[in-house]
Amino acid sequence: MRLCEVLAGFVHDLEFSHLPARVISRGKWAILDYLAACFAGARYGEMSPIIQNYVAGFSGRQQCSVIGLPRKMPAALAALANGVISHTVELDDGHRFGTSHPAAAVIPAAIVMAERLGRSGADLLLSTIAGYEVMLRIATAINPSHLHRGFHTTGTCGALGAAAAAAKLARLTRQQTIYAISMAALQGAGLQEMLYSNPMIKPLQSGKAAMAGVFSAELAGSGARAPASVFEGDLGFFRAMADSVHEQDVTEGLGTSFEIERTYFKFYPLCRHAHCAMDLLRQMLDCHRPLPDEVDYVRVRTYSVAAREVGKIVMPRCRDEAMFSVPYAVAVWLHEGRLTPAELGEPYLSRSDIRGTAERVSVERDERLDAEYPAKRGATVMVRLKDGRCLEESCDLPYGEPETMDDDNMLLKKFHTYADGGLSDEDTSRLVEYVRSIEQQKDTRFLARCIRNIPIKAGGCRKEQVLW
Repeated sequence: MRLCEVLAGFVHDLEFSHLPARVISRGKWAILDYLAACFAGARYGEMSPIIQNYVAGFSGRQQCSVIGLPRKMPAALAALANGVISHTVELDDGHRFGTSHPAAAVIPAAIVMAERLGRSGADLLLSTIAGYEVMLRIATAINPSHLHRGFHTTGTCGALGAAAAAAKLARLTRQQTIYAISMAALQGAGLQEMLYSNPMIKPLQSGKAAMAGVFSAELAGSGARAPASVFEGDLGFFRAMADSVHEQDVTEGLGTSFEIERTYFKFYPLCRHAHCAMDLLRQMLDCHRPLPDEVDYVRVRTYSVAAREVGKIVMPRCRDEAMFSVPYAVAVWLHEGRLTPAELGEPYLSRSDIRGTAERVSVERDERLDAEYPAKRGATVMVRLKDGRCLEESCDLPYGEPETMDDDNMLLKKFHTYADGGLSDEDTSRLVEYVRSIEQQKDTRFLARCIRNIPIKAGGCRKEQVLW
């Protein structure tokens, strides 16, 4: 069987009763964490009002809810907007082996299809888990070669997961599911170049992936066909997207092990490659607490992908560049002892003291850490003080990975931190309980109403509400 046929068969045949309890639990946390990213994105994301205004200009069938819009929109446009907004502040989940962010592509597609078709909470959860599986298995098979060639996996493989989730909710036949996944592969796109100039456009790629998934499932359900050989064909996805492909990663353990369990959660509004360094800095400063003026310089050593993606920008010009700057993030933490989305914008960007400290932070490639990537995403941070003391710590993985996170309460704290002020206290509490018991919910109408009521650009988080 071709790989598209294998994956489509898995999606079509997967039942809620097949899921282990730990996978169900992980899926619930993924949905709640996605909603936290939506709240943060609506409040801080520079692309959020742009995409909201764009989709609001369309007419058509009022099918699905868009963050912050009172009027419903066609399903594909709703998936586009919600996928963009959820990825604007770099707080959505990820997968280190697939170098991608599944929630921002898969969950918007799943939520809009569940709303449009009147599906249950259990259907939404099941389709999300299926979508993660398809997206992340293909992503793992083609990375890190795919990344090294300049592709953004969230965009390229996110469309596959979104299509799988949408097909499951649409209850497509096995053959139609093959066509849906194949059509999504034909549309998957995204380039890493956006990281180095105007990275505000990055979330468009997760939004387009979500949109492509909905679009593909709807077309397949209407009779459109696409090649089953889309992955391994001579002119297919694998040959176009990577120099090295590990096809066994697509099928090994399919149906018995679930990739959603290998995802990580983020607690800084930064590119994931910055998180290990920030964990180390936070821990060191908790113990030693030097004043910024006492710091001579900071040296971060890490793997080459991190050095390239978060080490180049020293003096960010805007919030979106700040999310990809370790020097700036280190400087903010030294001065403020915190890093929320608020500190990534003005007036912090213009402060001469923060900018002066950022100039004393270097990010360098480490050969040992390079050899261990992507299994490990390590860093070493050295803080040299002007009195001659030297603080230095190393770690292999940042907090939030399955191996490093043992407290789900941090996810609940994250949700409440970013949901604060977005909805009424009653609706915020109800939303948490809705997700925690989502398999018992008959429909997604309450979830859809909450999405419509999340305000765009409502203001910042309260000062006392910080994660660390």
